[in-house]
Amino acid sequence: VIDAAERWLTGWVKDRQLDDLHDMGLRQGAEEGVDEFLKEITAIESGSHIIITSRVLPEVLDTLDCAIVPILPKDSIEHGLPALSQEAAIELLTNLGVIAPVEKLREVAKSLANHPLALTGFAKVARKAGINWEALLSGKSSDPSRVFHQLLDETRKHLPDRLRSEGLLKIVSCIPEGVTLEALEWLIKSKELYKKNLTSDLITQILTLADWNLLTWDSNAQSVRLHALVAEYFSELL
Repeated sequence: VIDAAERWLTGWVKDRQLDDLHDMGLRQGAEEGVDEFLKEITAIESGSHIIITSRVLPEVLDTLDCAIVPILPKDSIEHGLPALSQEAAIELLTNLGVIAPVEKLREVAKSLANHPLALTGFAKVARKAGINWEALLSGKSSDPSRVFHQLLDETRKHLPDRLRSEGLLKIVSCIPEGVTLEALEWLIKSKELYKKNLTSDLITQILTLADWNLLTWDSNAQSVRLHALVAEYFSELL
């Protein structure tokens, strides 16, 4: 087991900051030989397994054969959904209308870490946007969280009424425990996203975004909430 591998990277050595480590230059080995060492250990074929824990993915591992297992904070039980099995992930993609040979679907599922939210979002974008779905994963890294953020980048381009959709998602992202329709109406008035028919237009927008699996609408409680990964993404756009 190699623990706290982020301490070997340039971003940590420079100023112990991890906020901007999507920059590949900050995810490289800070000392000579670190990247080569990480590259070599992925080639071990003796049956042994090496576990590396790190707060960010070292850049050298982006394109190498390794399995990435997200770890959830102990105090955040709602942070993510457990990964599906490989076969269940393929079945989900098929049921959502992604048509391709099984091996291609397996590749897609693996690139999205078999994460049900990411798989569903991927299928929705591919179907609704009406584009070649293989292009959605072109050039993506092997870090599931980064792949998911890149998928949301693509999703944003195709959202209906994009300005209002993004505005609504940004507002809700600031309230991770969820927000009632009444409170949301009050918050949105100050943003002037809806000029008239606020309640009916807002509910229509909410239902549309729920269909895109970007938020959850509880009709009984009249409340809206975002999955933690979606909230994290849109809060960073504020």
